[in-house]
Amino acid sequence: MGVGLLTRSSGAVAGIVLAGPRLLARGTAPAVGVAAGAVAGTARAGVRSADFAARAARVARAALPGGTRDWRAGDRTHLALRPAAAEKVRRAGGLERVARRVAKALAEHPDVAFAYWDDGLARLVVAATEDAVTDRVVDRAGELAEQHGLRRADDLVEELAHPGDPTSVRVAATALGADALGIAAALTGSALRLPASPRLVTAVATLLRENPTFRAWLRERLGPARMDVALAAANAAVHGAGQSPTSLVLDGALRVCQLGEAVSRTAAFEVVHDRLCAPGRASLPGDPSLRPPLRSSPAQEYAAHASTGSVAGAAATLLVKHDLTEAAEAVLAGSPKAARYGPAAFHAVLSAALSRTGVLVRDPERLRQLEMAATVVLHPSALRLPDQGADPWTEDVLDAARRAGLRVVMVHDPALADFTGLADQVVGAQRPLRDVVDDLRADGGVITVVRPRPGDDDSLLHGLLGGDVAVALADADAPVAWGADVLAPHGLADVWRLLRAVPAARGVGRRSQVLARSGAALSGLLVAVGEARQSKGASRGPSSLLGMRHAPVDASAAAALFSGTRAALGVAMARAPRPRPRVAWHALDVEGVRRRLAREKEPEPSVTEQLAARLRAAAGRAGRVPALAPVKWTWQLGRAVRGELDDPLTPVLAVGSAAEAILGSVMDALLVVGALDLNALVGGFQRLRAERALAGLLAQQKQKARVAEEETHDASAEARVVDAAKLHPGDIIDLKADDVVPADARLLWEDGLEIDESALTGESLPVDKSVDPAPQAPVAERYCMVYEGTTVVAGRAQAVVVDIGDHTEAARAVSLAARTRPPPAYRPASRN
Repeated sequence: MGVGLLTRSSGAVAGIVLAGPRLLARGTAPAVGVAAGAVAGTARAGVRSADFAARAARVARAALPGGTRDWRAGDRTHLALRPAAAEKVRRAGGLERVARRVAKALAEHPDVAFAYWDDGLARLVVAATEDAVTDRVVDRAGELAEQHGLRRADDLVEELAHPGDPTSVRVAATALGADALGIAAALTGSALRLPASPRLVTAVATLLRENPTFRAWLRERLGPARMDVALAAANAAVHGAGQSPTSLVLDGALRVCQLGEAVSRTAAFEVVHDRLCAPGRASLPGDPSLRPPLRSSPAQEYAAHASTGSVAGAAATLLVKHDLTEAAEAVLAGSPKAARYGPAAFHAVLSAALSRTGVLVRDPERLRQLEMAATVVLHPSALRLPDQGADPWTEDVLDAARRAGLRVVMVHDPALADFTGLADQVVGAQRPLRDVVDDLRADGGVITVVRPRPGDDDSLLHGLLGGDVAVALADADAPVAWGADVLAPHGLADVWRLLRAVPAARGVGRRSQVLARSGAALSGLLVAVGEARQSKGASRGPSSLLGMRHAPVDASAAAALFSGTRAALGVAMARAPRPRPRVAWHALDVEGVRRRLAREKEPEPSVTEQLAARLRAAAGRAGRVPALAPVKWTWQLGRAVRGELDDPLTPVLAVGSAAEAILGSVMDALLVVGALDLNALVGGFQRLRAERALAGLLAQQKQKARVAEEETHDASAEARVVDAAKLHPGDIIDLKADDVVPADARLLWEDGLEIDESALTGESLPVDKSVDPAPQAPVAERYCMVYEGTTVVAGRAQAVVVDIGDHTEAARAVSLAARTRPPPAYRPASRN
């Protein structure tokens, strides 16, 4: 047996050595392409990073103490003006009218490129001709404002923050600095062997900090920014004096994410400033009174229950052991910080990633409402391009909403008739949007998506701001709704990514709660068992478990941080689809179809997509080398085993086995872990075999298509046979009796063609086809079209491919049938 193993091992090594030159030869060309693409991509990324670093430096300088509230970036400045002489301003027509006069007078200055009063931002927007004269222009603006009875409001306190306001950066940096000082104090005290503060102080501070009721009470009195700073400072002081730096390290990791988010979000305004702040572009003010109250998140509800449980556990410990220190340990063991850290890290990283792409996240608190979203309301203004048909992204956004388990509500619009079948509810256009949103909010969180248009009445803005998460599209020349929570300068493409984040946010919330419960259970057990072992084993010295009492809580918090960060990066790095406009091919004649196909070229893949395709091809070629088969099998088996372990019972069994080990039954714990791993391994093998068998069956049943070089009526003309998956729009396909149509296609000519469309339309009888256009006809009556998956019963024809893959009617029907509803069990409450 040993000789056989050595022989096989030597053969495998020899195979790998001999395969090396072949792999090198095959991979040289792709490797050169990958390297060249990587160099080009790195150069572009370096330019973007340098540009972002410059903006981040400006944000950091603005956040330093002593700065003014005026936003400034290069030659652009936003000045906040307020009445200095209230009666004079009132007689002159009010603040806005007087501010416009100031802007008009300032625009005549030779050093000013443009100046205007922005109603939505309530700022005087000024652009100088060059950076060197910006200070002079600002001084001139101040002089003109004083002449008209206005003053610069350096100490402005407003409900709707300016998008370039660095307050969030100051708060995050201050909290991170407090954590750093607390860590230093804890390590110094431990090194000098100074006495630590009582555990009761640490327990009370932790209990109050994690309690949602206390946080809400403090927020009402101090405001969000001061509350965050006060809690961070108190937490750092308590843990620093208590010599427990681990909690501060974890909190500091979260603060790093939040600081990066604050800098990215503030710097993003400079990126899109020239597009959103331009003379003549309409600007809509935000009214905070129109916004609904924030909903309590699952993490907050769990924290409230956990706080109650911690107090009850501490009381029971005090009654049994009569020791305040042990009661404090029981409180710390039930800390729910993992439930808070995971969602907080997810939304911080997600907001930073969105900001890096130019999306303006106006209110991060509202972004955290994505986890509670149950419905998305899509107004026709968002799904239609101005003065055009449906936005090419419409179908992808609807598909993203379906995959997120959201209920899709659309407002009726005849131009969107082809998409109403993808909605769960269609409401009348005459009904006020705010009434629709208010009714839907009773069943869960609502995401509203609107593209404001010039001339819209206030009802559309009120409906937008009535959602729990208000998303305003700001592409083209749409008015900018500054009161929205998210401003999407790229249109529906930004909405697609935001909807992709909804299921990820729910998953992070669930995993974080599981981690919090697991850590609390194990820490509570360590608190109970550690004291018992210490009393029983006094002669043998202190129990080693006493130093690990809160390790499970800290480990679960670290795991929650990692889980939230990874999930957010997954959303940010998800490959966006390449949308194609949905064309009514059945309404066009043959020449119109040809012209439209000639205009609609296939989009060129990006450098990243080309690199990914080359790497996949190289990996596929390497996987076919016999000597590397064990590596490929090991990788596939590892993925299959991981899928088997992704089960709700896995964390329960893992926590149970850890509890057994804590209680002293190490053998039982090993048996549980061994059974769990063995079951996952066997299940992974079975899954892998089933997947390979299914792949073999699919490979044998690949659909074929006959592609003609050009349109011809000659039945004897040669046509090449290709895989149906390799068809592209514009290819001409031959159809004969008993053929399965390989793609959606427009008929060029037909001779007695009859198609069985029962699989698509439910029509039991074959359908006679013709070449004549069929405008405004439903799918079952589009006689000039043939659809993927239908069968040719009789006749022959040629057709030009117009839609493939997910854009076919069959794929849309499958997508519609696979729609899932949002989970109805969770209905979060609202909070002020």
